Amino acid sequence: MKIGLRAIPICLSTLLVIGSFPSIGLAQETDADTSEETSEQARPIEEISVVGQRSIPQLRALIFEKEQEIYEIFNRHNSSDKFDVICIRRRPTGSHIPQTECEPRFLINLRASKTRDLRSGIGPQFSRQALIALSAQDYATLQDEMRELMASNGEFGAALAEFEKLIEIHDSRLANAEANN
Repeated sequence: MKIGLRAIPICLSTLLVIGSFPSIGLAQETDADTSEETSEQARPIEEISVVGQRSIPQLRALIFEKEQEIYEIFNRHNSSDKFDVICIRRRPTGSHIPQTECEPRFLINLRASKTRDLRSGIGPQFSRQALIALSAQDYATLQDEMRELMASNGEFGAALAEFEKLIEIHDSRLANAEANN
């Protein structure tokens, strides 16, 4: 089940990484200069993504990466492991093209339980929609946790905003490409 976020197939991506470089002094180094240079080298590397010149497949890859980042942030900060969003790549029956499916852990566990019951002969078969209906209360709690995290965690809110921006750019490029064909 997608939780307000769209799963996009993974494509090749190029990231522009700009690191910090130690400054080169013209004067003779002292112990203080050496320690200052060492602290500059220890700073984390900044990552800058330039979206303006990306192709549609590259944008899809960036969207996929950002979606995974959003799930990682959410999984780190949610109240229970049952609300963790798990993404699995699998090939649908009759297809050779793998797709990524992301679902909350509680839905995965419910499906496993109902499948065990079916195989044991003690329960009926459930469709995906029926499983979602059975877990409506968990989905409501999951949505509440996402809203709460969006309001309280700047990293999560910023990742969602960047994700939405990437989706808009992708959709406009795709519409332009289709209009030109």
